[in-house]
Parts: sequence; structure tokens; C-alpha cells
Amino acid sequence: MDQADFQGHKRGGNFYEDRDVRQMTEGDLRQKIEDRRRNYNPQQGGYQSQGQYSGAPMKCFNCNQDGHHWSNCKNDPFCYSCRTTGHKSNQCSYKSNKGLQLCAIGMPGQLFYALNLPDPKADTKQKEGAPIRAIISVLEGRGTKLRITTELQYLMDSKWNWDVERISESEFLATLPSRIALNLLTKMGKIKFVTADIMAVVEESNMEPGAFQVLQSVWVRAVGIPSIAKSEFAVLELARLVGDPEEVHNPSLNWKSVWVKVSCKNPDKIGGTSKVFINK
Repeated sequence: MDQADFQGHKRGGNFYEDRDVRQMTEGDLRQKIEDRRRNYNPQQGGYQSQGQYSGAPMKCFNCNQDGHHWSNCKNDPFCYSCRTTGHKSNQCSYKSNKGLQLCAIGMPGQLFYALNLPDPKADTKQKEGAPIRAIISVLEGRGTKLRITTELQYLMDSKWNWDVERISESEFLATLPSRIALNLLTKMGKIKFVTADIMAVVEESNMEPGAFQVLQSVWVRAVGIPSIAKSEFAVLELARLVGDPEEVHNPSLNWKSVWVKVSCKNPDKIGGTSKVFINK
């Protein structure tokens, strides 16, 4: 009987260095984290151990073989999901055609169903001319579609159709006329309404009209995973305890703590212990 302890951490915190993220690709960053953890010596082609050169070979995270860096790898990629060579993990059939999945089964009150389908609009959402949407969160007072619309028309543009839609008791989705309008509203911070006794904040969102909620992506740390389950396939399955799994930080499969990225309803609710029986 094994236990998995998940504690939520946002991607930007102590897991990534902001400077490195801006200057390097994700693959470079992963290799650098592993090199630092093992004190890799690029001049000698090996690693330092307690101040002394150990000569241990580096492992390529592209082909899973020793002796070279992934950026110089000419071998076929290794799939950490099905443990075969010839394709990358993001192309593995394990991650596709899974159908409707039950996620966050280990997080009380956070359970949800996930169905991942190809999105034909994925390449056009961020193009110029795409709708700009924001969520207006009411902090004080009672918000209604009419009150939110009236205030936006008063502040910004009385002729624009804001398409305000209620998505929760205190949140409203609106379509904005321009990014300039979005920047102005977000920089205002807490907005004291002139037309109603309401205090609210505005935040950009990629939520589509008719949606009831948007999942948030976050990196979480899993401890207590036995060596037999330290594969990308197994970790992704275990990650369904806290959310809809997206990817595993492959170098961390060799660490005591394994990092995995998941989509979840509320990152602040991630935490605790779940008991998982592996191979009975």
C-alpha cells in the first residue's frame, strides 16, 4: 500500500526561475534543472559528487540513453508513457481517445468530468480580431447583468454590446471592445461603481460564452510514489487524484518528489494524502 501526497505549487514559484523561463525553451530548462540537481560539469562531461568529479554519464531526455545532451540527440525519441521508442509522449495514443474522464477524485469538493477534444479554433483564438473577454468579479454589493452592463457603458462605451453573462453568483463574463479597454479596466484595480452600490475587479479570461467555469493549470508535487510507478504513464494516472493531467516534468521521475502539471478547479484546495494500491 502506497501513499501519494500532493501539495499545490504554482508554476512560477520556487519551481522555475523567471529569468530562465524567458531565455530558454522548456526542454533547456528541464535539462538545466537536472544538471544543477546533479552538479553537472559541462567541461568534463560528467557530474560532481560532494565536490569531486564522479564521471557519471548524463542522461538524454529525448532518447532516454546515457552519454549525451538532449539538444545534441540524433536518436529516435523515447516515449515515457508507453516506454517505447519512435514517438514522443505528447504523440502517444495513451493521451488521446481516452473519452470522458473523472478527475480530482482525491480532492473533496473538487470532483469534475473532463472530455478533451480537438479544438479547431485553437490556432485562431489569439489572433488579432478575436473576441476579448474578461470576468467581472463583484466584491461588494449585489451584481446583476443590467447593473454590470450599465456601469461598463458609463465607463467605456455606451454603444458597445458588452454581452454580459452571469457565470456564478458574483462573477460575470463580458466581451470588451478592445485590448485598450481591457488594460484600462484591469489597471483600475477595485472599481467603485458610479451607477450602483457595487465594488468589482476585472480580469482577462479565455472563457467562451455559455461556459460555467474554466479550469486552472498548476504544477503540483507528488511524494511517496514507489519506484515501480515512477513512469510518465503511471504518474499521469495518479495525477487524476487532483485534476486533469497535462504533463510530467520527466527529470523529476528520478527525484524523491515528482512534479506533474494538472488542470483543476481550485489550486488552493490541492493537498492531503490519498491511498493507492499498485498491483493490488
